[in-house]
Amino acid sequence: MLRQCYGGRQQRTGGLVSRRVYGEQRGVCRRPRPHHYLLCNAANPVVSTLPAITDADHVSVGADHACYITTAGGVACWGSDAFGKASVPAGVNAASTVWWLAAGANVTCAISSTDAANMAPPGRLECWGGVTSSGRSAYEVACTTWGCIVSEASGGGAAKASFVALSLADVPATRYYNLSTYAGTPTVSGLVNGIGKSAKFNTPADMVLHDGCLVVADMVSNALRRVNLTNAAVTTIAGSGSSGRADNANPLYATFDYPMGLDYDAAGNLYVGEYRNNQIRRISASGVVTTVAGKYGYSTPAVDGAGTNVVVGLINCMRYDATSGIMYFTDYENRAVRALYPNMTVGTIATYSSGVMSLIVDPSLPTIIVGTQYGIFKMTRSGSSYVLFCGHTSTSGLTDGTATVARFSQVNSLQRDAAGYLYVADSGNARVRKVSNRRRHHDTWRRDGSVRGWRRHQLTHGEPGRPVCGAKRQRALHGRLHLPRDSPR
Repeated sequence: MLRQCYGGRQQRTGGLVSRRVYGEQRGVCRRPRPHHYLLCNAANPVVSTLPAITDADHVSVGADHACYITTAGGVACWGSDAFGKASVPAGVNAASTVWWLAAGANVTCAISSTDAANMAPPGRLECWGGVTSSGRSAYEVACTTWGCIVSEASGGGAAKASFVALSLADVPATRYYNLSTYAGTPTVSGLVNGIGKSAKFNTPADMVLHDGCLVVADMVSNALRRVNLTNAAVTTIAGSGSSGRADNANPLYATFDYPMGLDYDAAGNLYVGEYRNNQIRRISASGVVTTVAGKYGYSTPAVDGAGTNVVVGLINCMRYDATSGIMYFTDYENRAVRALYPNMTVGTIATYSSGVMSLIVDPSLPTIIVGTQYGIFKMTRSGSSYVLFCGHTSTSGLTDGTATVARFSQVNSLQRDAAGYLYVADSGNARVRKVSNRRRHHDTWRRDGSVRGWRRHQLTHGEPGRPVCGAKRQRALHGRLHLPRDSPR
């Protein structure tokens, strides 16, 4: 059985393996055998003033404090006592034998039992520190082949009612990701091709994967860029860099004005929605740039039809449906999901009560997922009906919770992973947030969109592997592209 607690370093206790805990890990400590002296790297600047310790059995190191299990089965800590994370509750040492310990950034957790001979699930979980003062929760997780049992600490060694999770991914704990700049020069914008950080962007918006490359709408540069994901080489595939609306058989001579939404169709044609021109442009597989819809300079009211008779507003996101050949796109100013049909006519699929910003069109789903200023909706492909999946229809905010409780402020980008979880670029709150397709309800699960938050700037613009929608007025990617690196740590 796998046990996991969210707050410290990997430990082994008998035949059980306690996997990594989500928190900042800095210390370099180990227990030598057969003696019980604790050794730490003297050059480690984080946990300082090492006391004389001669009775250590296991140790866990947090961001700026550390704790150890004594040979008598108690717990002792040293280092920073911010949030009370190094102040061991009296009950931990007085009432039980501790057999598992985890120290995190601002919290410490221990699992204990009545005596050393009973070090087996279930244990007594107690957490102290930030778990009682920061609004965060700590969890004890025991997993086997059919799923996990999750216990949430409520203080004083007590736990709230346990619940079932299908996997560790369903445990509502904060994950930490590393970010690395893959392409673009940090803090410097421009239209410069190159390898990796030698290249420059200016407010990259929508992105789409095509033929092993990431194609980017470089909005303020008025260009379409290609990033080779093998060697990080950045090239310009369309746009001269000047603003305009000139079509051309040579894509580098064509001009754009704030390209934002984009996607490819099945034939390899790239469609681009322009913010300032209020037009949809097509770049053929051979590179010819043409205007297929949109009346220049007009954004409202929405007008369906063909060619330059069509009126479209700000197109933040475009997504192609390979099953129907329809290119769906968002029309923020007209609060609508609209469609460019294979015959190049434009129709309105559905209108909403607030600006529409993002889409997911997945062949495996019977519905289209729509992100607006305040919420996430599920819509039939015909647009004949839609329902609020998560968030609100008219109220913004930053609240995690179940579907009726959660609040967003500009669902600027949406992504869905293979397990069905949604990742949301909540641009008004400067957060990337995760939406579960399941909710804890006693021992059953319902598909109603419970939400949990992710720390600011943990992720920027989703994750590589599938298209993500662009960042209108979002400066987190100003001049560069960030890609998440590694798994949760």
